[in-house]
Amino acid sequence: MSEKAPGAIPVVEYSSNDYEDIITEKKFDDTALAEEHWTPPEEWVNTFVESYSGQHGGETLPPGSDPYRVALSVFTMNEVDALAFIQQLLVEIPEDYSFDATWAARIRDLYLGHEHCQMKQDDWAYEICKTAGICRNWSCYAEVRAVLLPYDDPSDPCESFRAYLLGICWITVCTMVNTFFAPRQPGISIPGQFVQLLLVPMGRAAARFLPDWGFTIRGTRYTLNTKEPWSPKEQLLSTLMTTQASGTGNFNGLIVLRMPMFFNQAWVRFGYSLLLALANQCYGLGMAGLLRRLTVYPTQAVWPGCLPTIALNRALVAADNRGEVVNRWKISRWHLFLASGLVFIIWYWIPNVFLQSVRYFNWMTWIAPNNFPLGVVTGSWGGLGINPINCLDPSSSGADIMNFPFFA
Repeated sequence: MSEKAPGAIPVVEYSSNDYEDIITEKKFDDTALAEEHWTPPEEWVNTFVESYSGQHGGETLPPGSDPYRVALSVFTMNEVDALAFIQQLLVEIPEDYSFDATWAARIRDLYLGHEHCQMKQDDWAYEICKTAGICRNWSCYAEVRAVLLPYDDPSDPCESFRAYLLGICWITVCTMVNTFFAPRQPGISIPGQFVQLLLVPMGRAAARFLPDWGFTIRGTRYTLNTKEPWSPKEQLLSTLMTTQASGTGNFNGLIVLRMPMFFNQAWVRFGYSLLLALANQCYGLGMAGLLRRLTVYPTQAVWPGCLPTIALNRALVAADNRGEVVNRWKISRWHLFLASGLVFIIWYWIPNVFLQSVRYFNWMTWIAPNNFPLGVVTGSWGGLGINPINCLDPSSSGADIMNFPFFA
């Protein structure tokens, strides 16, 4: 391990055997009982809020978040509980390929105590409790913390009539269009991102114009419209309904079975199609439940493909944190989305729709047009499309490499 600069928390490199050495050599009073109703000092909460409010660098809070509620959600453990949690976390870090190496080194040094970090006892206690609380109650990954809150607001509407109404309507439209045009050329489909954008004005219109008609059962009121603003929970529920249930499903396979030019199976009718669809859905949901210990519960099971959808929903629906300047950037998430969308339309959408030849603009194959290995490695059409210096070949941006956890 390398030497550290005086007065600073060192960032050191550890070998594979250092993990066990740190955990076995470090001793602390693990027999001490944590207080049942421990509350963090008020100065800790204020320090945390100040670090995430106004002018600051580094991380920022998700839009629509309350810094004080975030702080109270993070500080739920005292030093003894925090050290016990950090000890278990250090065992899992070597198996987590998505964990930030710099932050992992900082956590190891904090675990070794305030003297090792050359910090005051109070400052070290704040850092160790904050780090343990963030990893346990929020997330170990900055990408997840940027879009998700560590607390829940039960007062926000979620399973409302307007959310189900918009979701079911778009499921019907998308399924009809996507299924009808799937076997035809040119293929026409309604992407989920397009519906996600349209749900925002439609949800706000429903929140404003739907009548407040309903009834009460056992003290719970069920109404067409709660007269509350369109919430991020409703937006996410409608988005999930639309994106997950608007595909063609088993339709393409049924065409192969039914049509005369393929298998010509006349017995494939509506009843068989319905049973096949339900069987596949039940099988998929059942396997998801059986594998939840591997794909849901572990901290390492981060699905990066879900994060852009959540981030866009919060940027569209939740209000930005006022007065926030992050790394000298003052632009709001909504304005950044509009600017990025404009650049996307000009640089990607227009060439791919009106100038499709530009999509396969691969200058590296021009070096030797008859070189077959070069075409296989660098070619965009039928090749791997490996190009260290991209120019007008935007087709590589459509790759699905980030839809799954990195370690998988």
